[in-house]
Amino acid sequence: YSDMKPDNLLVFRSMEIKIGDLGMSVKMDCRIKNGDQEHYKAKGYTPGFIPNAIKQKFENPDNFLLSRNEMIKADIYALLLTF
Repeated sequence: YSDMKPDNLLVFRSMEIKIGDLGMSVKMDCRIKNGDQEHYKAKGYTPGFIPNAIKQKFENPDNFLLSRNEMIKADIYALLLTF
């Protein structure tokens, strides 16, 4: 997804959670089988809701690509901060 934060989560009384604001979402390329291959351009992350490793990538434009695994870990990290 790449922009997980409280403002983009809809929580219902039934405790169901839906993701909103898909403007910054990233479509995964199913042809890339290695989850550690850095292929996706980092964009749309909110600084308070990303791990330090990804913050450092934003600061270094030469290393601006993320792997699928890094993006998933970033979303999980943001969810843990939210709840």
